[in-house]
Amino acid sequence: MTHSRAMEIIGLAQYIKKKLSNNPFKIADHVGIKYSFSNASEPSAKIFKVNGYPTIMMISGCDSDTGKIVLCAHELGHFFLHDGVNAFNGSFDAIKNDIEHEANLFAVALLFDQNDFNMPIHRMQNYILKEILDYNLS
Repeated sequence: MTHSRAMEIIGLAQYIKKKLSNNPFKIADHVGIKYSFSNASEPSAKIFKVNGYPTIMMISGCDSDTGKIVLCAHELGHFFLHDGVNAFNGSFDAIKNDIEHEANLFAVALLFDQNDFNMPIHRMQNYILKEILDYNLS
C-alpha cells in the first residue's frame, strides 16, 4: 500500500470519528447498515452489499463487546473502501491481502489514537494491525 493510500484511509477514519463517532455500531446505524450476531466457534464477520437492498453485516463467534466492536470496525473499512474491488490489479491473493490490509488500517485508525502507539499508524504493516485487532477480539 502506498503512503498516500494509507494516509487517505487514516484521514477517512479520523473524519468519520470526528463527525459521527468512534463507535462502529453508531456509524453503521447512521449509514443504514443492518447488523446481526450469531454463535460460531471462531470470531468472524462479513458484510453484504447488494444494490437496491440494505447492507447487512453478520458478526459471529464473539462473546465480548470489545470483540464485536473490532469486527464491526473492520467490516466498516470494507464498506467505506471497497465498492470497486474489481478495480484492484494483481493476483487474487494480492488483492485479498491489499483489501484486508486496508480494512485493518481503517479499523485501527477508527478505534485508536496515534498516541496509543509508539510508531505512526500509517507505517504499520498488516501483521501489526492484525495483531492489534486480534488482541482486542478476546
